[in-house]
Amino acid sequence: MSFFSCNFEGGKIPDFLSWKIGEKPDGVKVQTGSLQIEPNYKTDFWRNTYYEPLLQAYNGHVLGLEMSEQNFVAETRFAFNASIKFDHAGIFIGVDHTTWLKAGVELVDGKTWQSVVVTRNDYSDWSKARLPWPDNTDICLKVYRQGCSYVIEVSDNDGKSYDFVRIAHMPTTGPVTAGIMCCRPSSVEGAGAGIAPKGVCVDFKYFNILENKGYDHSA
Repeated sequence: MSFFSCNFEGGKIPDFLSWKIGEKPDGVKVQTGSLQIEPNYKTDFWRNTYYEPLLQAYNGHVLGLEMSEQNFVAETRFAFNASIKFDHAGIFIGVDHTTWLKAGVELVDGKTWQSVVVTRNDYSDWSKARLPWPDNTDICLKVYRQGCSYVIEVSDNDGKSYDFVRIAHMPTTGPVTAGIMCCRPSSVEGAGAGIAPKGVCVDFKYFNILENKGYDHSA
């Protein structure tokens, strides 16, 4: 598959996209310009770093495809309405459980934060923004692939302009899995007494993979 644009026209997921890695979420609703997802509990991506007991998770929901192109940009826009700690959504790109990244937003300490996790050599690192994401504001997100280099940009103004977030390396010389992603790491019990899902956690408006013609930033 080469480049494409997808806004879920006709309320359908196109045939060239499929659920990768983790299973299809139980709660999915599709209509033109909207893919609404309520992620399953105990879904996540993380490898080995920091947490005790050791945390190894590789079962998040990814709707995507295999991309052999060495240069492309994956982009999406979505609304995020999470209520359970560590709910997160965005874009996933990776090879296997030892080598992947996820970029987007995550609910931590009661607020939504723009964040990126990069996993290399079977260990994850996690970076997040200094300020929380503005309330009631869609996330416009781009992840560029340039061989083994990846660039993440985000916009909080409807994609009118993008801010540079991170440049990262992953040893990805061959094809990668690229897709839109969402996870709910908590268990039902771990969600906390009196805390229940709001329903739709993430609402993706589109998902495109296009030719990489350059970045919005000048780094």
